[in-house]
Amino acid sequence: MNEITHLSIARYKKHWVWYSLLGILLVILGTIGASYSVAITAVAMLWVGVIVIIAAIIEFIYAFSARGWSGLVLQLLLSLITLLIGIFIIAYPLKASVVFTLFIAIYLIVAGILRIIFAFNIREFNIWWIILIGGLISLILGILILVHWPVSGLWVFGLFVCVEIVVTGISMIFMSLLARAEG
Repeated sequence: MNEITHLSIARYKKHWVWYSLLGILLVILGTIGASYSVAITAVAMLWVGVIVIIAAIIEFIYAFSARGWSGLVLQLLLSLITLLIGIFIIAYPLKASVVFTLFIAIYLIVAGILRIIFAFNIREFNIWWIILIGGLISLILGILILVHWPVSGLWVFGLFVCVEIVVTGISMIFMSLLARAEG
């Protein structure tokens, strides 16, 4: 066990009650947030837009930092395109989320198919079926999102954020209870 892991476990042992309460709070907030997934999608997309605009500014500064660089015009063009995408995301967060959701659906379908193929290629290992189940879940989620697209684009992103919050909360609860049991 490395030093960072040891310190983290020690912190959980010492403050297990607080981590448990924080985990419970995250589960509650994530669960409540799931019923507001369209609003959370819009807010999350606004943050994505801000991040993309910051990236465009950094790209613009980078383009001028390398004087005499032959790629200056291309870098400036790239930063302009990035800026326009960021502005579009902020101006139309729900439309942008529909586009992102299409990419998510395609990714889940492709990743699911690849995991299923991989699982069948490693059948000699006892865990192959876990990878198969993961692949099937990804494939089914991707198909469900795609079948309901573009409407799914309004809520999927926000729902994913809420699911992540709930999973983080559950993880904190279990970590704190396990740390308490050990210490």
